[in-house]
Amino acid sequence: MVPSVFTHPEQLGFFITFVVSLPFSSKNRELMKLMIKQTYDEWKAEYDNADAGDKGFMIGQLIGEAITFAVEAGGFVKGIKGLTQFVKNGGFRKAVKQVVKMGSSVKKLLKMKPAEFIKSVKKIFKRKDHYEVLLNNDELVKVPYDDLTVMQKSKFDGFVDSHMQNDVVPDRVYGEDGIGIVSGEGTINGKLNKKTLSNYDSYMNDDLISTLDDIGLSIDEFNELRMVSADKLTSSQRRTIKSIRDAISTPTNDTIMQKVIPQRDINAYLNGDYTQVGGYITKAQDVKQLNNYDDIFQSLRLDYEGTQFKPVSDDSIGIIRFKTPEASKIEIPYGKSMDGVITDEFPFTGNGFTAATNGQVIPEYKCQKYLDIYDGAELYSMAKDGTESLLGIYDSNLGRFIKIGK
Repeated sequence: MVPSVFTHPEQLGFFITFVVSLPFSSKNRELMKLMIKQTYDEWKAEYDNADAGDKGFMIGQLIGEAITFAVEAGGFVKGIKGLTQFVKNGGFRKAVKQVVKMGSSVKKLLKMKPAEFIKSVKKIFKRKDHYEVLLNNDELVKVPYDDLTVMQKSKFDGFVDSHMQNDVVPDRVYGEDGIGIVSGEGTINGKLNKKTLSNYDSYMNDDLISTLDDIGLSIDEFNELRMVSADKLTSSQRRTIKSIRDAISTPTNDTIMQKVIPQRDINAYLNGDYTQVGGYITKAQDVKQLNNYDDIFQSLRLDYEGTQFKPVSDDSIGIIRFKTPEASKIEIPYGKSMDGVITDEFPFTGNGFTAATNGQVIPEYKCQKYLDIYDGAELYSMAKDGTESLLGIYDSNLGRFIKIGK
Protein backbone atom coordinates (compact mmCIF):
# COMPACT_ATOMS: atom_id res chain seq x y z
CA MET A 1 0.00 0.00 0.00
CA VAL A 2 1.31 3.44 -0.90
CA PRO A 3 1.47 5.69 2.18
CA SER A 4 -0.85 8.67 1.96
CA VAL A 5 0.94 12.00 2.06
CA PHE A 6 -1.57 14.06 0.10
CA THR A 7 -2.29 17.16 2.14
CA HIS A 8 -2.84 19.58 -0.75
CA PRO A 9 -4.76 19.17 -4.05
CA GLU A 10 -1.71 20.21 -6.09
CA GLN A 11 0.23 17.25 -4.68
CA LEU A 12 -2.46 14.82 -5.75
CA GLY A 13 -2.57 16.52 -9.13
CA PHE A 14 1.17 16.16 -9.52
CA PHE A 15 1.03 12.49 -8.53
CA ILE A 16 -1.69 11.74 -11.07
CA THR A 17 0.15 13.65 -13.80
CA PHE A 18 3.38 11.83 -13.09
CA VAL A 19 1.89 8.32 -12.91
CA VAL A 20 -0.32 8.80 -15.97
CA SER A 21 2.71 9.97 -17.95
CA LEU A 22 4.75 6.81 -17.26
CA PRO A 23 3.39 4.67 -20.15
CA PHE A 24 3.97 7.51 -22.60
CA SER A 25 7.23 9.05 -21.43
CA SER A 26 10.45 7.09 -21.46
CA LYS A 27 12.15 9.93 -19.57
CA ASN A 28 9.64 9.70 -16.74
CA ARG A 29 9.93 5.90 -16.66
CA GLU A 30 13.70 6.24 -16.35
CA LEU A 31 13.18 8.80 -13.59
CA MET A 32 10.89 6.40 -11.74
CA LYS A 33 13.42 3.58 -12.12
CA LEU A 34 16.15 5.84 -10.76
CA MET A 35 14.06 6.72 -7.72
CA ILE A 36 13.31 3.06 -7.03
CA LYS A 37 16.99 2.14 -7.45
CA GLN A 38 18.11 4.88 -5.08
CA THR A 39 15.48 3.80 -2.58
CA TYR A 40 16.57 0.17 -2.87
CA ASP A 41 20.25 1.07 -2.44
CA GLU A 42 19.48 2.85 0.83
CA TRP A 43 17.20 0.10 2.07
CA LYS A 44 19.38 -2.83 0.98
CA ALA A 45 21.03 -3.51 4.34
CA GLU A 46 17.69 -3.48 6.12
CA TYR A 47 16.16 -5.67 3.40
CA ASP A 48 18.99 -8.21 3.57
CA ASN A 49 18.56 -8.54 7.34
CA ALA A 50 14.78 -8.94 7.21
CA ASP A 51 12.97 -12.25 7.76
CA ALA A 52 12.09 -14.09 4.58
CA GLY A 53 8.37 -13.64 5.23
CA ASP A 54 8.80 -9.87 5.46
CA LYS A 55 10.73 -9.38 2.23
CA GLY A 56 7.72 -9.37 -0.06
CA PHE A 57 6.10 -6.68 2.05
CA MET A 58 9.30 -4.66 2.10
CA ILE A 59 9.67 -4.72 -1.68
CA GLY A 60 6.19 -3.29 -2.03
CA GLN A 61 6.85 -0.83 0.74
CA LEU A 62 10.04 0.55 -0.78
CA ILE A 63 8.19 1.20 -4.04
CA GLY A 64 5.51 2.95 -2.04
CA GLU A 65 8.13 5.04 -0.26
CA ALA A 66 9.68 5.98 -3.62
CA ILE A 67 6.32 7.19 -4.93
CA THR A 68 5.66 8.97 -1.65
CA PHE A 69 8.87 10.96 -2.03
CA ALA A 70 8.05 11.66 -5.65
CA VAL A 71 4.81 13.25 -4.56
CA GLU A 72 6.35 15.12 -1.65
CA ALA A 73 9.24 16.42 -3.71
CA GLY A 74 6.86 17.50 -6.44
CA GLY A 75 5.00 19.65 -3.97
CA PHE A 76 8.15 21.71 -3.41
CA VAL A 77 10.12 21.56 -6.66
CA LYS A 78 7.15 22.43 -8.86
CA GLY A 79 6.62 19.85 -11.55
CA ILE A 80 8.31 16.90 -13.22
CA LYS A 81 11.20 18.99 -14.54
CA GLY A 82 11.97 20.17 -11.04
CA LEU A 83 11.57 16.64 -9.69
CA THR A 84 14.08 15.36 -12.24
CA GLN A 85 16.61 17.91 -11.05
CA PHE A 86 15.79 17.04 -7.42
CA VAL A 87 16.56 13.35 -8.03
CA LYS A 88 19.71 13.90 -10.10
CA ASN A 89 21.12 16.39 -7.59
CA GLY A 90 20.87 13.85 -4.77
CA GLY A 91 17.96 15.42 -2.91
CA PHE A 92 15.78 12.35 -3.33
CA ARG A 93 18.47 9.97 -2.05
CA LYS A 94 19.04 12.20 0.97
CA ALA A 95 15.33 12.15 1.74
CA VAL A 96 15.26 8.36 1.54
CA LYS A 97 18.17 8.20 3.99
CA GLN A 98 16.04 10.15 6.44
CA VAL A 99 13.28 7.56 6.18
CA VAL A 100 15.71 4.68 6.64
CA LYS A 101 17.13 6.39 9.73
CA MET A 102 13.67 6.73 11.23
CA GLY A 103 12.35 3.73 13.10
CA SER A 104 9.35 1.80 11.86
CA SER A 105 7.28 3.10 14.79
CA VAL A 106 7.85 6.70 13.71
CA LYS A 107 6.81 5.88 10.16
CA LYS A 108 3.74 4.13 11.51
CA LEU A 109 2.81 7.26 13.47
CA LEU A 110 3.24 9.43 10.40
CA LYS A 111 0.91 7.23 8.38
CA MET A 112 -1.87 7.39 10.97
CA LYS A 113 -4.95 9.47 10.53
CA PRO A 114 -5.69 11.92 13.37
CA ALA A 115 -8.39 9.76 14.96
CA GLU A 116 -6.13 6.70 14.93
CA PHE A 117 -3.24 8.73 16.34
CA ILE A 118 -5.34 9.98 19.25
CA LYS A 119 -6.50 6.46 20.12
CA SER A 120 -2.97 5.07 19.98
CA VAL A 121 -1.21 7.65 22.16
CA LYS A 122 -1.07 7.62 25.95
CA LYS A 123 1.13 10.69 26.49
CA ILE A 124 3.11 13.25 24.49
CA PHE A 125 6.37 14.73 25.75
CA LYS A 126 7.85 17.77 24.05
CA ARG A 127 11.63 18.01 24.23
CA LYS A 128 14.07 20.58 22.91
CA ASP A 129 14.77 18.82 19.62
CA HIS A 130 12.23 16.02 19.40
CA TYR A 131 8.85 14.71 20.44
CA GLU A 132 8.51 11.62 22.61
CA VAL A 133 5.28 9.72 22.13
CA LEU A 134 4.24 7.12 24.69
CA LEU A 135 1.95 4.63 22.98
CA ASN A 136 -0.81 2.70 24.70
CA ASN A 137 1.40 -0.40 24.67
CA ASP A 138 3.98 1.63 26.68
CA GLU A 139 6.40 1.85 23.76
CA LEU A 140 8.20 5.22 23.84
CA VAL A 141 8.80 6.56 20.33
CA LYS A 142 11.25 9.41 19.75
CA VAL A 143 10.54 11.67 16.78
CA PRO A 144 13.56 13.94 16.08
CA TYR A 145 12.67 17.14 14.24
CA ASP A 146 15.76 16.88 12.04
CA ASP A 147 14.77 13.43 10.80
CA LEU A 148 11.49 14.69 9.37
CA THR A 149 10.88 16.29 6.03
CA VAL A 150 9.01 19.58 6.03
CA MET A 151 5.75 17.88 5.14
CA GLN A 152 6.17 15.12 7.70
CA LYS A 153 6.90 17.61 10.48
CA SER A 154 3.87 19.64 9.46
CA LYS A 155 1.72 16.51 9.57
CA PHE A 156 3.02 15.48 13.00
CA ASP A 157 2.63 19.00 14.38
CA GLY A 158 -0.93 18.86 13.10
CA PHE A 159 -1.57 15.75 15.19
CA VAL A 160 -0.19 17.42 18.31
CA ASP A 161 -2.11 20.61 17.54
CA SER A 162 -5.29 18.55 17.16
CA HIS A 163 -4.73 16.93 20.56
CA MET A 164 -4.38 20.27 22.26
CA GLN A 165 -7.05 22.20 20.35
CA ASN A 166 -9.77 19.63 20.83
CA ASP A 167 -8.82 18.70 24.40
CA VAL A 168 -9.22 15.07 23.35
CA VAL A 169 -6.49 13.93 25.70
CA PRO A 170 -5.84 16.84 28.07
CA ASP A 171 -3.78 14.63 30.35
CA ARG A 172 -1.38 13.72 27.55
CA VAL A 173 0.24 17.07 26.82
CA TYR A 174 3.58 17.56 28.55
CA GLY A 175 6.10 20.39 28.63
CA GLU A 176 9.71 20.42 27.46
CA ASP A 177 11.14 19.01 30.67
CA GLY A 178 8.69 16.14 30.62
CA ILE A 179 6.94 17.18 33.83
CA GLY A 180 3.18 16.95 33.52
CA ILE A 181 1.05 20.08 33.69
CA VAL A 182 -2.11 18.26 34.60
CA SER A 183 -4.17 18.38 37.78
CA GLY A 184 -5.58 15.34 39.49
CA GLU A 185 -8.97 16.20 38.02
CA GLY A 186 -7.59 15.88 34.49
CA THR A 187 -7.67 19.58 33.65
CA ILE A 188 -4.57 21.27 32.33
CA ASN A 189 -2.82 23.60 34.75
CA GLY A 190 -0.04 25.79 33.45
CA LYS A 191 3.42 25.75 34.97
CA LEU A 192 3.22 29.53 35.33
CA ASN A 193 -0.07 29.64 37.21
CA LYS A 194 -0.90 31.53 40.41
CA LYS A 195 0.22 28.67 42.62
CA THR A 196 3.63 28.62 40.98
CA LEU A 197 4.04 32.39 41.29
CA SER A 198 3.23 32.23 44.99
CA ASN A 199 6.66 30.67 45.51
CA TYR A 200 8.39 33.82 44.24
CA ASP A 201 9.14 36.95 46.27
CA SER A 202 7.21 40.04 45.21
CA TYR A 203 8.67 43.52 45.30
CA MET A 204 5.84 45.04 47.34
CA ASN A 205 5.81 42.38 50.03
CA ASP A 206 9.47 41.50 50.29
CA ASP A 207 11.79 44.27 49.07
CA LEU A 208 10.03 47.63 49.25
CA ILE A 209 9.98 48.16 53.02
CA SER A 210 13.63 47.19 53.35
CA THR A 211 14.60 49.67 50.63
CA LEU A 212 12.56 52.46 52.20
CA ASP A 213 14.08 51.80 55.61
CA ASP A 214 17.56 52.13 54.11
CA ILE A 215 16.84 55.62 52.82
CA GLY A 216 14.65 56.74 55.74
CA LEU A 217 11.39 57.07 53.83
CA SER A 218 7.99 55.91 55.08
CA ILE A 219 5.58 53.97 52.89
CA ASP A 220 3.13 56.89 52.98
CA GLU A 221 5.81 59.34 51.86
CA PHE A 222 6.85 56.99 49.09
CA ASN A 223 3.27 56.58 47.86
CA GLU A 224 2.86 60.35 47.68
CA LEU A 225 5.88 60.52 45.38
CA ARG A 226 4.89 57.48 43.33
CA MET A 227 1.45 58.86 42.48
CA VAL A 228 2.82 62.12 41.06
CA SER A 229 4.01 62.50 37.49
CA ALA A 230 7.80 62.72 37.49
CA ASP A 231 7.84 66.10 35.76
CA LYS A 232 5.97 67.56 38.74
CA LEU A 233 8.53 66.37 41.30
CA THR A 234 11.46 68.39 42.57
CA SER A 235 14.97 67.38 41.54
CA SER A 236 15.56 65.94 45.01
CA GLN A 237 12.34 63.94 44.89
CA ARG A 238 13.19 62.59 41.44
CA ARG A 239 16.61 61.45 42.68
CA THR A 240 14.99 59.73 45.64
CA ILE A 241 12.40 57.80 43.67
CA LYS A 242 14.93 56.94 40.96
CA SER A 243 17.28 55.47 43.56
CA ILE A 244 14.41 53.31 44.81
CA ARG A 245 13.45 52.18 41.30
CA ASP A 246 17.02 51.53 40.18
CA ALA A 247 17.58 49.28 43.21
CA ILE A 248 15.14 46.73 41.78
CA SER A 249 16.87 43.88 39.96
CA THR A 250 16.81 43.99 36.17
CA PRO A 251 14.86 41.25 34.35
CA THR A 252 16.98 38.53 32.77
CA ASN A 253 16.22 35.87 30.17
CA ASP A 254 15.20 33.61 33.07
CA THR A 255 12.73 36.06 34.63
CA ILE A 256 9.04 35.23 34.29
CA MET A 257 7.43 38.35 32.86
CA GLN A 258 3.74 39.17 32.50
CA LYS A 259 1.88 41.01 29.76
CA VAL A 260 -1.79 41.91 30.17
CA ILE A 261 -3.83 42.07 26.96
CA PRO A 262 -7.41 43.16 26.24
CA GLN A 263 -10.06 40.48 25.85
CA ARG A 264 -10.35 41.26 22.14
CA ASP A 265 -6.67 40.38 21.52
CA ILE A 266 -6.83 36.89 23.02
CA ASN A 267 -7.96 35.22 19.80
CA ALA A 268 -5.28 37.04 17.81
CA TYR A 269 -2.67 35.16 19.87
CA LEU A 270 -4.52 31.86 19.71
CA ASN A 271 -4.93 31.94 15.93
CA GLY A 272 -1.31 32.91 15.33
CA ASP A 273 -1.81 36.51 14.16
CA TYR A 274 0.14 37.77 17.19
CA THR A 275 3.27 35.87 18.25
CA GLN A 276 5.34 38.42 20.20
CA VAL A 277 4.94 40.64 23.24
CA GLY A 278 5.39 44.40 23.41
CA GLY A 279 4.46 47.56 25.27
CA TYR A 280 4.27 47.77 29.05
CA ILE A 281 5.00 44.63 31.06
CA THR A 282 5.80 43.60 34.65
CA LYS A 283 7.63 40.84 36.44
CA ALA A 284 5.02 38.17 37.08
CA GLN A 285 6.08 37.90 40.73
CA ASP A 286 5.41 41.62 41.30
CA VAL A 287 1.74 41.27 40.33
CA LYS A 288 1.00 37.85 41.82
CA GLN A 289 -1.18 39.47 44.50
CA LEU A 290 -3.61 40.94 41.94
CA ASN A 291 -6.58 38.64 42.29
CA ASN A 292 -9.17 39.80 39.76
CA TYR A 293 -9.84 41.99 36.73
CA ASP A 294 -10.47 45.15 38.79
CA ASP A 295 -7.25 44.66 40.78
CA ILE A 296 -5.27 44.45 37.55
CA PHE A 297 -7.10 47.36 35.93
CA GLN A 298 -6.51 49.70 38.88
CA SER A 299 -2.99 48.54 39.72
CA LEU A 300 -1.66 48.83 36.17
CA ARG A 301 -3.73 51.93 35.43
CA LEU A 302 -5.25 50.54 32.27
CA ASP A 303 -7.60 53.53 32.11
CA TYR A 304 -5.32 55.46 29.76
CA GLU A 305 -6.74 57.39 26.80
CA GLY A 306 -7.82 55.06 24.00
CA THR A 307 -7.70 51.97 26.22
CA GLN A 308 -9.13 48.72 24.87
CA PHE A 309 -9.68 47.38 28.37
CA LYS A 310 -13.40 47.54 29.21
CA PRO A 311 -13.93 46.38 32.82
CA VAL A 312 -17.67 47.08 32.67
CA SER A 313 -18.42 45.07 29.54
CA ASP A 314 -15.51 42.60 29.31
CA ASP A 315 -15.99 39.07 30.62
CA SER A 316 -12.27 38.54 31.09
CA ILE A 317 -8.79 39.88 30.60
CA GLY A 318 -5.86 38.14 28.89
CA ILE A 319 -2.57 37.40 30.65
CA ILE A 320 0.63 36.17 29.00
CA ARG A 321 3.37 34.82 31.28
CA PHE A 322 6.63 34.33 29.48
CA LYS A 323 10.39 34.36 29.40
CA THR A 324 12.23 36.07 26.57
CA PRO A 325 15.66 35.68 24.97
CA GLU A 326 15.59 39.46 24.47
CA ALA A 327 15.53 40.67 28.07
CA SER A 328 18.15 43.27 27.14
CA LYS A 329 15.39 45.05 25.21
CA ILE A 330 13.36 45.58 28.41
CA GLU A 331 13.81 48.99 30.03
CA ILE A 332 12.50 51.08 32.91
CA PRO A 333 10.03 53.55 31.34
CA TYR A 334 11.42 56.80 32.67
CA GLY A 335 10.04 60.08 31.42
CA LYS A 336 12.22 62.88 30.09
CA SER A 337 12.46 64.57 33.49
CA MET A 338 14.06 61.33 34.77
CA ASP A 339 16.55 61.21 31.87
CA GLY A 340 14.29 58.83 29.97
CA VAL A 341 12.61 59.03 26.57
CA ILE A 342 8.99 58.04 27.23
CA THR A 343 6.46 60.82 26.66
CA ASP A 344 3.15 59.06 27.32
CA GLU A 345 0.38 60.98 29.05
CA PHE A 346 -0.85 60.40 32.62
CA PRO A 347 -1.63 57.89 34.19
CA PHE A 348 1.89 57.14 32.97
CA THR A 349 4.08 58.54 35.76
CA GLY A 350 7.53 58.47 34.19
CA ASN A 351 9.04 57.36 37.52
CA GLY A 352 9.14 53.62 36.84
CA PHE A 353 6.09 52.76 38.96
CA THR A 354 2.43 52.65 37.99
CA ALA A 355 0.06 55.20 39.50
CA ALA A 356 -1.95 52.43 41.16
CA THR A 357 -4.93 53.83 43.07
CA ASN A 358 -5.56 50.81 45.27
CA GLY A 359 -2.43 50.85 47.44
CA GLN A 360 -0.44 48.50 45.21
CA VAL A 361 3.18 49.27 44.34
CA ILE A 362 3.95 47.95 40.86
CA PRO A 363 7.35 48.45 39.19
CA GLU A 364 6.68 48.57 35.45
CA TYR A 365 8.83 47.95 32.40
CA LYS A 366 8.52 48.71 28.73
CA CYS A 367 9.75 46.77 25.70
CA GLN A 368 11.96 48.69 23.27
CA LYS A 369 10.50 46.49 20.53
CA TYR A 370 8.27 43.47 20.21
CA LEU A 371 9.99 40.61 22.01
CA ASP A 372 10.35 37.00 20.96
CA ILE A 373 9.31 34.58 23.67
CA TYR A 374 10.60 31.21 24.79
CA ASP A 375 8.89 27.89 24.27
CA GLY A 376 6.37 27.20 27.03
CA ALA A 377 5.00 30.72 27.51
CA GLU A 378 1.39 30.53 28.71
CA LEU A 379 -1.71 32.51 27.79
CA TYR A 380 -4.49 32.75 30.37
CA SER A 381 -7.85 34.39 30.62
CA MET A 382 -8.83 35.83 33.99
CA ALA A 383 -12.54 36.15 34.69
CA LYS A 384 -13.98 39.10 36.58
CA ASP A 385 -13.92 37.05 39.79
CA GLY A 386 -10.23 36.19 39.36
CA THR A 387 -10.62 32.64 38.05
CA GLU A 388 -7.76 31.82 35.69
CA SER A 389 -8.07 29.46 32.72
CA LEU A 390 -5.11 28.30 30.64
CA LEU A 391 -5.93 28.98 26.98
CA GLY A 392 -2.69 28.33 25.14
CA ILE A 393 0.97 27.32 25.35
CA TYR A 394 3.61 28.83 23.08
CA ASP A 395 5.34 26.36 20.76
CA SER A 396 8.65 27.78 19.52
CA ASN A 397 8.85 25.25 16.70
CA LEU A 398 5.49 26.34 15.32
CA GLY A 399 6.14 29.97 16.27
CA ARG A 400 2.69 30.44 17.83
CA PHE A 401 0.46 29.64 20.77
CA ILE A 402 -1.29 26.27 20.62
CA LYS A 403 -4.82 26.34 21.95
CA ILE A 404 -5.61 24.27 25.03
CA GLY A 405 -9.10 22.92 25.55
CA LYS A 406 -12.20 23.78 23.60
